[in-house]
Amino acid sequence: MSYKIFFEGPDLNPSQEKGYYHHLGSSPDLADRLHTFLLRYKNEASELHICLYLFNNTHIADAVIELANHGVNVFITTIPLEGYTKKMVTVTDGIHCRKTSKFLEAEKVHQRLLNTPNIHLKYFDHIFVRSAKFSNFSRGALPYSLHIKSMLLITDQRQYKILTSSNLAIGDELKDELILIECIPTDDQCNLNFFHHIHQLATINPALATELSFSYRNKPYDKLNRRIFTSPFYQNSNNHVDKRIKNLIRTAKVRLIICAQHVTNFTDEIRTALRANNQLRVTVISQTYAGDSDIYHRVRHPQNENDFRRFSAALSQQNVSHFVNGSVHHKFIVVDDVSLISTANYTNTQALWKPINIAQFTFAPERSYCGVFSEINEYTFISCQATANQLDEHARLITLKDGTYKA
Repeated sequence: MSYKIFFEGPDLNPSQEKGYYHHLGSSPDLADRLHTFLLRYKNEASELHICLYLFNNTHIADAVIELANHGVNVFITTIPLEGYTKKMVTVTDGIHCRKTSKFLEAEKVHQRLLNTPNIHLKYFDHIFVRSAKFSNFSRGALPYSLHIKSMLLITDQRQYKILTSSNLAIGDELKDELILIECIPTDDQCNLNFFHHIHQLATINPALATELSFSYRNKPYDKLNRRIFTSPFYQNSNNHVDKRIKNLIRTAKVRLIICAQHVTNFTDEIRTALRANNQLRVTVISQTYAGDSDIYHRVRHPQNENDFRRFSAALSQQNVSHFVNGSVHHKFIVVDDVSLISTANYTNTQALWKPINIAQFTFAPERSYCGVFSEINEYTFISCQATANQLDEHARLITLKDGTYKA
């Protein structure tokens, strides 16, 4: 197996002026790398599987359509159009500007995809909610559970697995992101199984139903694989991966780095690791913060601050360096020479896999919900010192950036 990680951030691509959004999306360099990478295999690939939270990027769609026109079977799973915000923003290529929204861009891209032979576009409409008192979601009536940004490209000789922290969305701000591209063995069925499972369970209907009932027969999945997918159709998958991460953190001897948009989990495991070795270097980097530090009024806050305040208070009592930067959208952990790269944040809710039955929502009494509370994400564990060093160095550079604050 071989790994390549590429990074991007506002400081590496400063072309976005305040109030304007890049015409190639929230990660223009990563989107261009992905575009080029896909086109490189248009004459060799037989299948391309795509599972993206948001798919409204024209540049990536151009590459996907080009592959399909060369006979590649493309299977796409994303969220329904209802999940895209209709808030208007200004998009620019540095010369021309235009008004648009994530919804309008998705609508155009999806229509092109639907009109292209060999492309099979479906929508995974499972909702991520566990309380009848849930308030309106910022991007739609309710939040969708599909949070993954993942692809699998299959050729005769090899497979390529692609994972990114970025939404790659037109209408999103530039953030600190990464993309992981791996060449994997052709007999690794874990990846293909997931893409088959989710595409089979998805729907061709892009609309949101009133009676939200999701009944999935649990699919088998490999709990010991170096790559774990969590979903409502993989029973207890979130609980399993949470235990696996916690067990890994407890073993930390030299370095422990947690870098993600939102972090509230693992305080007990950090404490255990530090008790075993008080020389352990522990660094936490997050986009959001809630606590008693003076930086509170200079950084982004989560909507529900309770878990974040408990997390910050616990860290302040330990020998932990906690940094906050409003551009961080990564999701990675380094424990000594083992790395975890995921599409999930590291919060308590991400660890839940729980059956839910809501007869009526307080804010939307016409809607009900029956299903499993579980986000759909990917976790890739890599045992490689060079990869761990690369992520460690990138984390160090984030701590030195303008706009990074020490909690």
